[in-house]
Amino acid sequence: MKSGGRTFSIPAFSVIQDKLGISIVKGGTSSQKADIVLDIENHDVQKENEGFGIKSYLGSKPTLLNASGNTNFIFEVVGLSQNKIDGINAINTRTKLKDKIHEIYQSGAELKFDKIEKETMAYNLSLVDSLIPSLIAKMLLEFFVQRTSNLSENLTNVFHSGHTFDTDLAALEVKVKRLLVSVLLGFFAGTKWDGNYVSNGTIVVKEDGEQVGFHIIDKSELENYLFENIKFDTPSTTRHRYGSLIRESNGKVYFKLNLQLRF
Repeated sequence: MKSGGRTFSIPAFSVIQDKLGISIVKGGTSSQKADIVLDIENHDVQKENEGFGIKSYLGSKPTLLNASGNTNFIFEVVGLSQNKIDGINAINTRTKLKDKIHEIYQSGAELKFDKIEKETMAYNLSLVDSLIPSLIAKMLLEFFVQRTSNLSENLTNVFHSGHTFDTDLAALEVKVKRLLVSVLLGFFAGTKWDGNYVSNGTIVVKEDGEQVGFHIIDKSELENYLFENIKFDTPSTTRHRYGSLIRESNGKVYFKLNLQLRF
């Protein structure tokens, strides 16, 4: 199970399956949020045919938001001398992203958030909250420069560095939590979202096989779980084409960072 693969077989289960008369139909794609449909009942609620996603730690750690070309954030590099570009791009250390950004700052330049590369992703994030694109851009910089992967610590650092967005820290935390639930139950980065959830909850399978279920009816518990457990991650720079200085024909210089969120 811990070999890092996405799937594994359980031969003995076929015996149980036959005895119980269960028919297993393989289905589902990466373009859906619900992996299983369940009836749920407790002392507060009774519901039928509720779609749940499944996030499992039995293999590699699951992702909340997969990296792709859709999740690139573009920053304009302001004040960088043209003769610095090749030298910075040539940095190939183990911590090359952090080192490249450090060298940009050391050169007297700064990174200003310009836009999200794909309009669909920009639309989806803005639908969650109009501040989310700019807020996540600041948090991405905090992650890649300071390696602050924990969302709570990252957001606190961003806020206390002067990026308050004319509100308080508690309000920013609410916005980030809203984003996490929207990604989990609502939108895909490459598809325009209508604002509706297409799954009603998620089931987390822990490393020891224990299962924990979260339903949208208790949204605050789900939000808190995600905020405490989701972290920024570093995807491949070559695969997703980010992390290098790009000089455009208009003379401006840009730098991309990629957003990936993992449990």
